[in-house]
Order: sequence, then structure tokens, then C-alpha cells
Amino acid sequence: MFVSSHIALSSPPVPQRRSRLAFVSPLPPQRSGVAAYAAELIPALAAHYDLDLVCEDATAREAWSHTGHKVLDPAAFSSRSASYDRILYQLGNSNAHRWMFPLLQDHPGVVTLHDVFLSGVLSDMDTSSFREGAWFEALYRDHGWGPAADRYLHRDPFAVIQRYPCCGAALFDSVGAIVHSREALERIRRWYGGWADTVSLIPHLRAPYPPCGRGGPAAGGGIDLGFAPDDFVVCSFGGLGPSKLNHRLLAAFAASASSGDPRCRLAFVGGELSSDYAQELQRQIEALGLGERVRLTGWVEPDTYNSYLRRADLAVQLRAHSRGESSGAALDCLNHGAPVLVNAHGSMGELPADAVWRLPDAFTDAQLAGALERLRADAGLRARLAEAGRRRIRAEHAPAA
Repeated sequence: MFVSSHIALSSPPVPQRRSRLAFVSPLPPQRSGVAAYAAELIPALAAHYDLDLVCEDATAREAWSHTGHKVLDPAAFSSRSASYDRILYQLGNSNAHRWMFPLLQDHPGVVTLHDVFLSGVLSDMDTSSFREGAWFEALYRDHGWGPAADRYLHRDPFAVIQRYPCCGAALFDSVGAIVHSREALERIRRWYGGWADTVSLIPHLRAPYPPCGRGGPAAGGGIDLGFAPDDFVVCSFGGLGPSKLNHRLLAAFAASASSGDPRCRLAFVGGELSSDYAQELQRQIEALGLGERVRLTGWVEPDTYNSYLRRADLAVQLRAHSRGESSGAALDCLNHGAPVLVNAHGSMGELPADAVWRLPDAFTDAQLAGALERLRADAGLRARLAEAGRRRIRAEHAPAA
């Protein structure tokens, strides 16, 4: 058969095999901010990879086994790790992550480092006998003999936890790392020098939430949170503790004109109520006579959490003693159109000035109380902040961005 030399012969296109990715992370319903982050990231990754999930928690594995993804325990993953083109770890500073350290050593992958300081989880692994010597080994490898000796010799072990980050596992044992803020990257550079050049800065993911009405039970997705339609509701989202400055917000609320208006309400949404800090906060609420208007919700289910986000007239997210973490809760507020008041501490200082009302890092109680009053009085300002926050999420934090 004669074929013109001008006609190219070609075979039918061969379908491209999608890369296989193992996603190693805590998963909901585990009570972990990283688990909630993972739930938003998984659909975005599944659009590009054949995705298997790896999780230690049996309840979470069962919950996710109905999502169409294969869900493996660590042992099953280890037996087939060579079959994956890529492995992605979500690593943070809580016990929900302690099982990942040996996996990372044996099966290196890319690490999303949610906390620059991993000293808390490593110290617990060591002292609880989950993996004896883990903290000492990390101190010695990352920071030298003196800090390692302090693990046994220092009179205050908590001071050693606070002093040394011990995040070398995310650098030395990985094939690359990801952080979500410039502050985190600079902390790594400060402690690990040139290893920071192996770290990529990628904005913290948030899937844009559809715009919705605000104010009443309808805005809460049908969940009645117990507020009147004309209540002005101030919310603070996330954990409770000294680094979240919940006590400072309570004091400022009590000192502001809002405390004299029965329509002004304050809700601390999230956190564990059994902690000494939470119990002391509750005692302060009662001593101030605000028990009917200030609430601690404790940990809430996602639907309730989202309902508070939609109902909040103002969100207040404060930080101190940052250790390189990013605030997923602050991004949740922006995403749901809640105007946000922050202080310029750590990664909070990187939020754009048009999208948040920002106090100085070291603010006074009077400055915080004044900001509460200013934002309560100016609905137009709150609306402008809310719209700028939504734009920020769509432009910088959405999967498509």
C-alpha cells in the first residue's frame, strides 16, 4: 500500500496512568485541626491522583471506607509503600501524629509541616513509653548534645519543650517539606539554616464556602444555637489555652460597653472543657456575672462549628507564643464571611490589612475593648472586612488558586 510521505503514521493514543498517591494523615472524626484540613484537601488531590488514605485510627478508617477511597492502616501501607509514586504526610504537634515518625523514616515522602515545633509530641512519645528515647534522639540530632542532656538534667522539662523545635524529621527524613506561612519558614531557617531551602511555602488550603445569609437560625444551616435574631454575637474559634489569649478576650468583653448590653453575647467555640485553663475561664465567667451571656461550647461537630461561623457577627482570633503554626480557624472565619479581629502575632501578621481588623502584637486590654466597640458599632466596616476576607480565600487559599 502506498502512503504519502506527507502523512504521519501514528498509533492510537495510549491512556496515561494517573500517579498513585498515599495520603498519610489523621482524619475526621478525630478531634484534630489537621484532620479537618485533610478532609478539605483530599477531594482536591483526588482530582489528580489515584489516592489511598493511610490512618492509624480505626474509627476514622471505618468512616472513610465509604468515601470511595482505599483506607489503609500503617502496617498495610508499609507492605505496599513501593507501589506509590508519591507519599504525602500531614505532620503536626499532637499525639494524633506520633505513629507517623517511624513511617516517615522507613518510607520517605513529602511532609506538610503544620507545626514547626514537634517537641510536644516527641516528648510525649518518649515519656509515655510509646517510643522511648524519641525526644532525646531528636534533641541530639537536631540541636546537639547540650539540649539532649537537658532532656534529663533540666529542672523544667516544659522549658526544654518550649525552647527547641525538634522538627528535623520533616527535613532530614523527607524528600521535601511544605509550610503555610513565612513565619514558619523563617523559624526553620533560624534553627536549621540551609535546610530551609528544601522547604516550599504554599498557602493553607481552604475550599471556598458558598456565600450565605447571616444572622438567624436559617444562617446556621437549620441548627438553632439559642441566640435571638437581634443578638450581637462575638465568637472565638479553636482551642482554649494561654497561647489563644481567651482570658484576654473575656476581660476585654467584660470591660467594654458590650458587657452591659444583654443582646451582646460571647462564645468560645471549640477546645476541651476538662483542661485546667478552661475550668479557670469558666470560673472567671461566673465571677464576672456573665454566665448567661458567655459560653464555652467545648468540642463541637462540624455542622455546629459551621453554624457558629455563619452566625458570628464578629470573630476574634488572638495569638501569643507562636511556634510557626498557621490558624485554620482564622481562615474558616474569612471563608464564611465573618469579619475577623486579630493581633499581629506570628502568621496572623501575614493576613492582609484589608481583610482583618488587626491590633498590634502586644495589644492592651483597652485596645481590644475599643476594637470590639468599634466593630460592633460599624456594620459597614464589618461588611467590607467580610467581603475582603472571602476574596482572600478565593484568590490565595482555594484549591484552584
